[in-house]
Amino acid sequence: MIKELIRPFPKIRNITPIPIPFNEVPYLLTANIYALGKEEITLIDAGPDIPGALQFILDTFKREGLIFNNINRIILTHGHMDHFGLASEIIKQLDHPVEIYIHPEGIWKISSEFLKNEIWADELDQLKRMAGIPDDVLNAMKRGIRKYYSIAKPIDDPKAMEDGHIFKGEGYSLRVVFTPGHDPGLCCLYEPEQQILFSSDHIIKNLTPKPILAMSRERMRDKNYRGLIAYLKSLDRVSKLDVRYLFPGHGEYIDDMQPVIGMYRRLYAERMEQVLNEVRKNEVPVYNLVRNVFPSVEKADVFIALSEIFSHLELLESENKVEVKGPGLPIVYRAL
Repeated sequence: MIKELIRPFPKIRNITPIPIPFNEVPYLLTANIYALGKEEITLIDAGPDIPGALQFILDTFKREGLIFNNINRIILTHGHMDHFGLASEIIKQLDHPVEIYIHPEGIWKISSEFLKNEIWADELDQLKRMAGIPDDVLNAMKRGIRKYYSIAKPIDDPKAMEDGHIFKGEGYSLRVVFTPGHDPGLCCLYEPEQQILFSSDHIIKNLTPKPILAMSRERMRDKNYRGLIAYLKSLDRVSKLDVRYLFPGHGEYIDDMQPVIGMYRRLYAERMEQVLNEVRKNEVPVYNLVRNVFPSVEKADVFIALSEIFSHLELLESENKVEVKGPGLPIVYRAL
């Protein structure tokens, strides 16, 4: 099945890719986690808590001659469900404590306190007022978000990792590279000796990562965070690394990073021009812009589309190309 989805990863000493089939989100193909080392194993991400995922990991360990109970550390690249969702189930299989690391911007996102409540209920109601979202679309968005959060179990009291943190292990050294954009707390991990960048959702082959709209902003360290602006700066940062292979959070590995980064920049520039042209033509609430730019988007996927439109509007506003028309709600932008 996997051979039909993606090409095999290159054989790298002490690194075992585990591309979990991700049928729940078919366009992502796989949810990739990585096992580093043998006697003491570090996992990069844990994958989603979906049927068959844990067994797939166990089977991969057995096939590769790895001992599952040797896992002693899990590094989470960010606090999205498909990256941390299975961590608690993995830990239950072990007979010893495991260190779990994540950037501080992700700690609250994986916590019991956050996940036990109605996810973003108040924030989504506020987003409805801000963007002018119809009730039926809002309800579909809430159902979609609840379904997404069902593929994860919470993790409490992880350890914080910051930019530049070094993780050493058996035949490898990982440096944390803070790359906010897709998520405010997203981190890549760089192995300099073998020139491998574990890029999580920052760079994915054949997909343009979307900066996800920052909700619960009061919990964030950077209250002025702007997703696409941060993402483009993060692209600049990783483009300076000497990378032989890029191992992403989904789909196939990449053996030439720079053309992918160039493609991203072109696509973002084209989308920004498209959004600007729509604002020039129609001074309408942001939800209407979503429908103009993405006319066929499903109701449940409107949150992702809104994230993309808002992130481009923030970038256009920073370049003095648009401004908010007035203080009332819903928000309406006009071109300058």
